[in-house]
Amino acid sequence: MMIRPASYPDDLEALQRLSPPSVKPQVEFYAYATLVAEIDGEIAGYTQFAITPDKVLHSTAIRVGAEWKGQGVGRALMQEKVRIARAVGARMHFYAVERDGEVALKKILEGLGMHRCQEHGDVLIYVQSFGDD
Repeated sequence: MMIRPASYPDDLEALQRLSPPSVKPQVEFYAYATLVAEIDGEIAGYTQFAITPDKVLHSTAIRVGAEWKGQGVGRALMQEKVRIARAVGARMHFYAVERDGEVALKKILEGLGMHRCQEHGDVLIYVQSFGDD
């Protein structure tokens, strides 16, 4: 598996195929940094994120194709995103996940050292500090 920055416009069709209808507009993929997981020349998943000027990593999306779920794609994407953030001095990681998506992500998020700190209706907020680890 290779994790790499998304390439535009080459990867756009695959990103849109993996995405729910609410994030299909092309502009969504230009608004954030995007990493893709590529296996045997096929995009198996992607993650989007932003690192703010005050060095906070905000995870905004992670999607894995159905045929690739359970094979470590999501974990690899999250690990690479965290590695990049730490390399540029990020001090904290926030991830807001909808309650129905938590089942798939909880093990990955907790494996990264994140913990759920807040709930806002159907949105659960996970956080991790990079300062002490």
